[in-house]
Amino acid sequence: MSILNLYLGSGCNFNCIMCSVKGVDGLDFENSFSEMYKIMKEADEEVVSFTGGEPTINPDILRLFEAAKKLGYDDVRMTSNGFRFKDKEFVKKLTENNLTKVNLSLHGIGDVHKEVTGTKAYDSVMEGVKNLLSENVRVNVVSVLMSCNVDSLNLLYEKLLELGVSEIEIIDLQYDGRAKEKIDELAVSFLEKRLFFEKNSDLLKSFSRVRVVNFLPCLLPFPLPENFIYFSERQKKSINKFEGGLSGEESDKDRKKMTFCKECKAVDFCPGVKNKELDAFGEENFKKAASKIEDL
Repeated sequence: MSILNLYLGSGCNFNCIMCSVKGVDGLDFENSFSEMYKIMKEADEEVVSFTGGEPTINPDILRLFEAAKKLGYDDVRMTSNGFRFKDKEFVKKLTENNLTKVNLSLHGIGDVHKEVTGTKAYDSVMEGVKNLLSENVRVNVVSVLMSCNVDSLNLLYEKLLELGVSEIEIIDLQYDGRAKEKIDELAVSFLEKRLFFEKNSDLLKSFSRVRVVNFLPCLLPFPLPENFIYFSERQKKSINKFEGGLSGEESDKDRKKMTFCKECKAVDFCPGVKNKELDAFGEENFKKAASKIEDL
């Protein structure tokens, strides 16, 4: 499946501690729509996906969905903070124009989500999840694992299963954007990450699909359950361009591989250990957490 990812350029209406995207002053949304329409018309992809910033606050979002449908896209997706989906009519209009899947950011229940996003949006976002599911939209809930939710993220997952959410994504914290200023507050030790996956193993197996992103493979319980998605074959081939860091991601420029990592079967596609986390938690914490991977 080929996906056309379109960045709408709109800022975020949450003050998320991890967000590095801010509102764009003077953005001409009319020109933006024209450019997006041209790209969709000329593209040779099967799926179109809108992201941002926050795509739902773009004033042309409904117009863009209508255009995508007219151009023949029967699979339209979106990445969103989920706040606006509390509006049933808004959700209805999107699904009438072929919205099929939403990647929705949700980092914990109640005050935990508030701590991360800076808003009291948890109830509204959960209402939005219900509205999306009622229209048969696939909902993939994306959460970043950090100190404020490592011991309670399971509570969110239990609620999501009750609602009928079948897909989740767990991302290891990247020290980009505003998170760079809050590393000491947000970081989770190597051992805590390992224990998170071990303690919640049965719960995670209840979902049809669990995607794990940016985690060191040795901190995951291998062999992975069948519903886990880790590195694709393409990623395994491309990620080992490690020469002091990975290009493109600021938080990935300061990594290294330990001497004993050479014995790991994942060494060829592991991005390396973040020096910031080694400084914070120590090499012994990493050694205790790292497992010997027998089967990938």
